Amino acid sequence: MENRAGASGLDAYATELFGSEDTALKNARNRAERINPDMLVSAREGRILNVLATIACAEKAVEIGSFTGYSGIWIGRALSGEKKMFTLELNHEHA
Repeated sequence: MENRAGASGLDAYATELFGSEDTALKNARNRAERINPDMLVSAREGRILNVLATIACAEKAVEIGSFTGYSGIWIGRALSGEKKMFTLELNHEHA
């Protein structure tokens, strides 16, 4: 069971390090919450994806199942060099 005080403290620390959601992230999250909130990654998970892509010095990324693009935004912003993001979405309503 997760400690709520610890989780909120961790989220506050992550927000301090990486900033809060900007308009693009908020729009993608809001759209996902309307369509199917169970498919949305959390802001914390998005930040983790961003950190992993940063640590890897990734120049390219592939996202399979992009949904509303929320996680793709987090990943794409961490790319360096050529900065190429490839996304694949089967459902044309989400693409």
